[in-house]
Amino acid sequence: MLSAAVGGVSTLATSTFLFVLARRTALCYGFRLQFDWIAGGSIAAAVAIGATLAQMDPFGAAAESVLAGLAVSAWTDVRTGYIFDRVVIACGVIVAIAKVLERDTASALWGAAACGSALGLLWVVTRGRGLGLGDVKLGALVGSALGVGLGFASLGTAFILGGAYIVGLALFRRLPADRTVVFGPFIALGGAIAMVSAAATR
Repeated sequence: MLSAAVGGVSTLATSTFLFVLARRTALCYGFRLQFDWIAGGSIAAAVAIGATLAQMDPFGAAAESVLAGLAVSAWTDVRTGYIFDRVVIACGVIVAIAKVLERDTASALWGAAACGSALGLLWVVTRGRGLGLGDVKLGALVGSALGVGLGFASLGTAFILGGAYIVGLALFRRLPADRTVVFGPFIALGGAIAMVSAAATR
């Protein structure tokens, strides 16, 4: 129970810090973000999952940090269409510190390189139409926290969920006029699902 409480508090503290950072960054782009149900729901889910994973202890502190980053980035992507570099970098620094303390830097470097390169290649091939650079950086963050295997599992899950969502919108003729759908929330969902699934099978 103590480990779950520590994990939950750690995730909440990181989420709060990144939330404040995101709001301040949004002002630079002309957005006035307010705490809403998407922000609250995303952070609450991150805290709950962080507490659960801490109790199982399969990934260490990096998982709690990346959950916070995913929650806040999903919220900003929905509300503004941006995944802010400052949020991703700040979360990346926290993840890096956790990985150094856990002596797992090699996994972090390979994961970030593999996941970032895969999404970066997709960005080049689609000329930025399939996903944005913010998605590429967020994918690299996921890879740094989870490593190559679980990082790719997260991204694969994200594409499945995103594809299903787009098909659903098309079937019900709800696709936006410009046919763009933000991908950040699906990266967040994919990461959370992959972490929970991996923890449950260990």
